[in-house]
Amino acid sequence: MQFEVKRSVIDPLSHRYDFIPEVLDRTTNCVDTWVKIGDDEAFPAALRLIRTEALLVGGSSGSALAGALKWLKNGDGWRDFGSVEGKNVVLVLPDGYVVFWKQMASR
Repeated sequence: MQFEVKRSVIDPLSHRYDFIPEVLDRTTNCVDTWVKIGDDEAFPAALRLIRTEALLVGGSSGSALAGALKWLKNGDGWRDFGSVEGKNVVLVLPDGYVVFWKQMASR
């Protein structure tokens, strides 16, 4: 029995707009707002978390922070949370720093 080996290069640091996880059920109304974030916003946000909060996070967490901040500064996010004193926002950071440490350190 022979197996065909297919090789591909995956850049774990690139956040592609066209990537949608198969496990994401887009038929329900569980997401109110989608915010698109590019690498140019994600990596500075991750570095901000690393430097200011001492959190060992990677690019996905940077995307989450950048998206949350973008949402909070505009439209519904500003009206419902950003401009309201006493409101809190909880952000889940979806990754760890281990995979990204060499690439993040060079930025």
